[in-house]
Amino acid sequence: MLLFVLLVPIFGSICAFIIGVFFSTENNQQKGNLLEMSIERNNPEDEFFIEQRRDTQGIVPVEEALLINNSSTKRSLMMAVLNDEPKQYAAMLSKARMNNDVEVVHYATTALAAISSEYDLQLQNFEREYKKNPQNVKMLQAYSNFLKKYLKSDFIEKNIYEIQQQQYINLLQSLVEVKKDDFKLYLDLIDTFLELKDYNQALHYLNSIEEKWGTTQEFWMEKLKYYFFQHNYQQILETVAEIKKKNIYLSGANKELVKYWMSKKNEENKDE
Repeated sequence: MLLFVLLVPIFGSICAFIIGVFFSTENNQQKGNLLEMSIERNNPEDEFFIEQRRDTQGIVPVEEALLINNSSTKRSLMMAVLNDEPKQYAAMLSKARMNNDVEVVHYATTALAAISSEYDLQLQNFEREYKKNPQNVKMLQAYSNFLKKYLKSDFIEKNIYEIQQQQYINLLQSLVEVKKDDFKLYLDLIDTFLELKDYNQALHYLNSIEEKWGTTQEFWMEKLKYYFFQHNYQQILETVAEIKKKNIYLSGANKELVKYWMSKKNEENKDE
């Protein structure tokens, strides 16, 4: 008994260290997973940043964190996650379902079910509030922010994805009518139309923001993205020339992104 008491501080420190490593690992891994989900929904910016992340960061896989010690430690780690904010560790919990420890799998499955239920409940609440007062700007903003996250999550069912995506567009269109100076809203709206391959609507909103934000690098990057989605590399080259002519500043990261997009042209040529 005395030996156990003496070992408690040591074991506690070890657990604290392991949990710290685990959470740090999961934060990196979760960001990577969110980016990979975006790629599946045709987000070329995220695809670029994933490759950059893989090249520059030595990310320890979550599986290694789960195998870092014995079963009791893994269960302690899982309980720490469940007692914190399970939603932010959703990617890790999904992987934990494949663990060889039955109890870890149970914890992960239970947590994921709870997160899914929470999303469903939030969605129902927003739908109810929207019906009551569709003109409430604060509610519209909160609802659109929720849907943006929900659409990128693993918890939305495929059969309702398109319905919720259309609702997200409706919300953004309502918001830009009352928040005409919110550049980010327009960019989110254009990105969503690009994802849907609705290039006419994307171009419509691009044209509508050019007068106000046509000197910003964000506008020009959005325009380049518009052409990239259509594999129109000639227009990308012409737009880059126009950017140089107008002396539009592009950050180093954005320049690298443009180079990456253009590299896809060579890959496509090889495949032909």
